[in-house]
Amino acid sequence: MVVKNQKQSFFDFINEIKDKLGEKWSSIELIISDIAEAIAYVKKHLEENSQIIEWKSTHDLTKLKKKFITKSNYIAFKVVIARLSGYRFIYTDSGWQQIVDVCNEECIQALDDLTYYLEFYLTYLDKLDFDSEQRIVKQDSSLDAIEELESAKVLTFNYTDTANKLFNIPEENTHFIHGRIDFARDQKSINTMVFGIEDKEDKTENINPDLISYQKFYQRMIKETGSDYRKFFEKPKNLGETVDDMNIIVFGHSVDPLDKEIFINCFDLAKKRGGKYKFIFNYYDEKAKREIVKNLTIILGKERMISLTAEQKSCICKM
Repeated sequence: MVVKNQKQSFFDFINEIKDKLGEKWSSIELIISDIAEAIAYVKKHLEENSQIIEWKSTHDLTKLKKKFITKSNYIAFKVVIARLSGYRFIYTDSGWQQIVDVCNEECIQALDDLTYYLEFYLTYLDKLDFDSEQRIVKQDSSLDAIEELESAKVLTFNYTDTANKLFNIPEENTHFIHGRIDFARDQKSINTMVFGIEDKEDKTENINPDLISYQKFYQRMIKETGSDYRKFFEKPKNLGETVDDMNIIVFGHSVDPLDKEIFINCFDLAKKRGGKYKFIFNYYDEKAKREIVKNLTIILGKERMISLTAEQKSCICKM
């Protein structure tokens, strides 16, 4: 029973700040990031924060939590402190570091559970959207103006096959960068859905081993989902063959900086490939449009964004 309670970290956190969460998946991913970084911080500064495990009264615990009140992820620290203080009664003969490690492993398992629940939920929604009387119907949009849309390359961060079902884009032209739902898979098969946090360290020697299981680059490696999109940018194999024009549609993504590594790679690969290319970012309303512009500017920089749009290599279209 105690272990089960420990695994609810993300759910406790989500429930505590649910009124402040947005509607995007990245909001939940930021929660994961806050929890993971709080654990990493406590472990790194364990000696100066030993009272997290050694507190003697609830007054001491309350006072301790206030110590982190200036942190931007203060609520995450409260959740982590509550978990760590509970572990001390289970692992009485263990050192402080092992207690933090156990907490971290439980949170990693909780992330796996959360990903499993997400797959179940999205499978249910997919059935409603495409296999029920209430199924969604394709609406007219600016994408209809694109010639041979069915031949476009789609880099989708969605977990469902919406591009194929709505726009008849074949699967071989679609890369599920973060995996896809497959709730009916064999029990021996793994969940390929990538759901985690950004790797903020550019240098490999600075990668934190305590955070790596939460990070998307690690999950893409383990689940083997993260490199097929590079094939979309390959040059013709035959010498002298003309590089054909390319439309690259970013479907169902706010271009959150959490995925900046992939977007930077895509722009660099398109430039290196040569030929005429255009990135087409889809949005649903003006708020989403502003968010995409802001995020692209964070990822690529103002000058590069201005150049790309002026050269007709990037545009933002309403769905």
